[in-house]
Amino acid sequence: MMRRRILKYPAARPCDVGGPALPHIQVADEDDPAAETATDIFYTSRRGQQAAERIAREIAACGVALVYPCERDVEVFVGPLHRVIAIGERVEACDE
Repeated sequence: MMRRRILKYPAARPCDVGGPALPHIQVADEDDPAAETATDIFYTSRRGQQAAERIAREIAACGVALVYPCERDVEVFVGPLHRVIAIGERVEACDE
């Protein structure tokens, strides 16, 4: 089983180059010391922090997490080795 580490520190969102440091939790795989494939979870409230901590624990435990519609104070940038599923969102399937 892949071991993952959870880190908490202020950081700018990946899409905000040079932006402000925001509260943030990162879930990174131990075999990725530079955290290039990490999942970054940003939150803007106490409720968002609780949701972010739950999402981080789920990703660390099994690589998959669920995000519920009530958790609007959370923004997740999912790493390529993890998966986050938004519950209640409209999902479109595309066959190629």
